[in-house]
Parts: sequence; structure tokens; C-alpha cells
Amino acid sequence: MALDWSQCPVVESVPGRRSGAWVFRATRMPVATVFENLEAGASIEEIVEQFHVTPEQIRTVLEFAARSLDPPNAAEAAGFQVLLTTDKNIQYQQNLAGRKISVLVLPRLQRCGSHGSRRPPSRVPVGKNRRVKDGKSSEDAAL
Repeated sequence: MALDWSQCPVVESVPGRRSGAWVFRATRMPVATVFENLEAGASIEEIVEQFHVTPEQIRTVLEFAARSLDPPNAAEAAGFQVLLTTDKNIQYQQNLAGRKISVLVLPRLQRCGSHGSRRPPSRVPVGKNRRVKDGKSSEDAAL
């Protein structure tokens, strides 16, 4: 999903500068360069020294990207009414109060056997190992 950088206060796109790429205001440094350098292992301090931008500019861009990629925000902005997820911790990771969107957490599927099919997690209570033989479980056979 592409970010709408027009809402970020520290960047701009000027048609004659860097082919209209999003750059830090009053510079020729593309915003993408920050992400590429961070991905390559550079620190914010190293990026500041090498490209002559401020730590505040970098933090603003990183915070803007994180907010924009926030699943509930992105889904609401796209006009969705429901967000489906398997992330059981979303309520602790996202501020869901006052959202217009409903968030539905689905159970994760587990791999089943060597053929890689998926099935819902087993709900067999602990201590209830039953063997089935001739259509009867071991519990039925005891009766």
C-alpha cells in the first residue's frame, strides 16, 4: 500500500526536483533513502550525518509511516467497515477506542500433518485422548 506523503509536514514533491519523488522539504534527499538506509542497518545518527537532515525530520517521517500503515487507520481511510485479523494482541497494540471500524479477531489456522493443509486449532480438553476404533471412541467402549 502506497503512503499519501502529501499529509506529512516535513516532505514535499516538486515536479522538477528528483522527478517529483517525495523529498525532505528544501532538500533533494528522497524519503525512500531513509528507509533504504535503515533497512541496510544504518542508524538515524548515521543518516543525519551523511545526508544533512535533522533527527526530527527522520522521526516525523517514521512516525507518519507507522501511523499510515496502522491497519485500523488504513482500513478506515479506504472506507471499510470491518477489519479481519488473526492478531490476538491488536487491542494492546492499537488504540481502538472511538473507531468507526469494527475489528474482528479470527483464530489462527495450524498446519495439519505433512501435507500442509490448514485446520482450526484443536479444542480437545486436556486429558481427553480418545482413540476411535470401529466408529466407537475408547470412552464409548468402556460403557
